[in-house]
Amino acid sequence: MIEPLELRAILRDLADADNPFTFGRWGDGEWRSVLRKTKAGARNCDGHPFYPEMSNDLRAVLLRKPTYLLGMQNFSMRLYGRPIQNFLDSNNLTDLRWFNADVFHYGAIHGKRKEIVDTVKARKLLVVGPPHLKSLNKSGLSYWGYIQVPPRNCYLNLQDIYRQVVAKAEGQGDPLLISVSASMPAEILCDMLFMRFGDKHTIVDFGSLWDPLVGKLSRSYMKAARKQK
Repeated sequence: MIEPLELRAILRDLADADNPFTFGRWGDGEWRSVLRKTKAGARNCDGHPFYPEMSNDLRAVLLRKPTYLLGMQNFSMRLYGRPIQNFLDSNNLTDLRWFNADVFHYGAIHGKRKEIVDTVKARKLLVVGPPHLKSLNKSGLSYWGYIQVPPRNCYLNLQDIYRQVVAKAEGQGDPLLISVSASMPAEILCDMLFMRFGDKHTIVDFGSLWDPLVGKLSRSYMKAARKQK
């Protein structure tokens, strides 16, 4: 079900500002929300709540059958493979193509982080992310613009975040690379931005990829890599 995605190929696409694309990444948190496998008060690994309205919005993204690049995490399939397939079958979504959502993260694990960063910072970069990523400018990944999202409960601010991105990106002469790090609502935001800017700007959910650059080891693989050094 998950098709391979080569890092070299997607980096080549990232470098080409004249051919924009959008990449949404669906991990275990997104699918847990879509499948409504949550209890009252449940939160994901980063402390973001599973709002019922967010579940509806994530479902709506998929039900629209997005035409942009969709990423699926292998971990999601290990956890929820059968329910995911049932959801896709019952909603006539079996024609959606899914690619390896962790292509950038696997690249970082295997020593390609500098190559990824060099490709990204060569673009006119707009970062949409939590407060700790604002210091990326001091950590080797310079950006043109920054829009801060709340470190928790960012779904509640989604419409305001969208308006801020639109205000920043609207009318830009040069194509932007919009880097999104906004937990589970990132897939909703990427979809909204694709409908507004998909033919002009590249939009990528980079998730937690940039965290180690600012000293935040938010995932177990980052901590393991640090121990190996």
